[in-house]
Amino acid sequence: DAASAGAGYSTTLTADDIANLPDDPDELEAALRGIAGPQATMRVNGFSGGRLPPKSQIRSIRFVMNPYAAEFHESQPVFIDVQSKPGLGDWSRSTRLGFRDESLNSRSPLAPSRVPDSYRRFGFDLSGPLLKGRTSLSFSADGRLTDTARTVRAQTSLGGLSQLADSSTDRVDVSARVEHAWGRTHTLRGEFETQSRNEAGLGVGGFDLPERGYEQDRRETVARFADNGVIFGAVASEQRFRARFESLDFTSNDPGPSVRVMGAFGAGGAGITGGRSVRDLEWASNFDRSVGKKHALRAGLLLRDLSVSTNEQRNAAGSFTFPDLASYEAGRPSLFTQRLGDPRLDYSHREFGVYVQDEARLKKNLTVSAGLRIEGQSQVEHLFNFAPRGGLTYSPDAKTTIRAGAGRFLGWYDADVYEQTLRLDGAHEIETILSEPSWPDPFASRGGASSRTTRLLADPDLALPRTTRASLGIERNIGRVR
Repeated sequence: DAASAGAGYSTTLTADDIANLPDDPDELEAALRGIAGPQATMRVNGFSGGRLPPKSQIRSIRFVMNPYAAEFHESQPVFIDVQSKPGLGDWSRSTRLGFRDESLNSRSPLAPSRVPDSYRRFGFDLSGPLLKGRTSLSFSADGRLTDTARTVRAQTSLGGLSQLADSSTDRVDVSARVEHAWGRTHTLRGEFETQSRNEAGLGVGGFDLPERGYEQDRRETVARFADNGVIFGAVASEQRFRARFESLDFTSNDPGPSVRVMGAFGAGGAGITGGRSVRDLEWASNFDRSVGKKHALRAGLLLRDLSVSTNEQRNAAGSFTFPDLASYEAGRPSLFTQRLGDPRLDYSHREFGVYVQDEARLKKNLTVSAGLRIEGQSQVEHLFNFAPRGGLTYSPDAKTTIRAGAGRFLGWYDADVYEQTLRLDGAHEIETILSEPSWPDPFASRGGASSRTTRLLADPDLALPRTTRASLGIERNIGRVR
């Protein structure tokens, strides 16, 4: 809407546009991100981070950019909003099967032989009414098995090396969604999704030899619940809750220290073991109310509670770095790093945001918006951080639209950064950096070597990062306005 300061810029795909998109969910997501940009946030039924439903179950796709709305935490937010459709018609089902191999592939000029490439896919979709006109079910199962290889091209003491390192990815996704209309205005939606992904042969290719590989096993379970409707006769309400549980395990092919010879090869272990489990809870509420014919009020809150338990350990066996192949052959590494200690950690991380905004249509061609967002999180000094926002849209004639806005945006103190301050606090883990160590035992002869220990501390006055933005834009239609 050119006369709306709160609607921002939006584009809705037509049914024909959606029909021309890829059927494969991964290819569909890549195509949508190619339109919106790689930094766009994908939201499925209002939830971010979810897997796209099968294309047959998609009702609408909309691209939204709303740069100064107090509703959003992000600076310059770009969203891909995907809405699924309830299965209230007749029961429908579809089956997917796919297979591909390397028969028609050419050999890479860097590989000694043609790279094996096997891809198998299978899937099943089902949707329909459980209670006619009120309750629907949508179910989807999708599996992909990929076996391939990465090309290793390295220079060792024995001469040039060209070989293939096996790599595989096995993935199975299962999701179910139930939608139920209750009362006169409310729709309740419940979604369950589980993903299992095993990747082997990671960390190899290029200069890295097959022994550097490791395996990653990831399992994720997500439950989502949402209720949309009207409360108190005049307030539009949206309530969303998400519970996500994730487990991640790592296994290295070689438990030994890693060896990095710059510009030549990488050997030894990958230096990663253990794993982690995550519990991530999120609650979001949004309320809309129109006041007269001029004002549109919107308010809401977001609460997030993250809990992490981990024994992930990296570089416990150490890493040698050689500046070149000649130094390796002479046994003169330039650097040795190692992280030792207890890798077990349990920590929590909490975030919240509340906002209120008003969009006022002062004239037929003039709309202004103003809002305030307040955010805070654990591990920082100030609990309440203010981020005011404002925007203006003015259409002096049928062909021209002027948009202006300004606002403050806050960043989060990332949980991964906080985890590193816990790991390297001098009590859990200690990272040692040794210059010009001996080889193969870095501590056998210190000689003129020097060492230091890394310790990370968070600033006691740590505050959320702040960004202030302002923009002015003019849209002008070229040609006749219909």
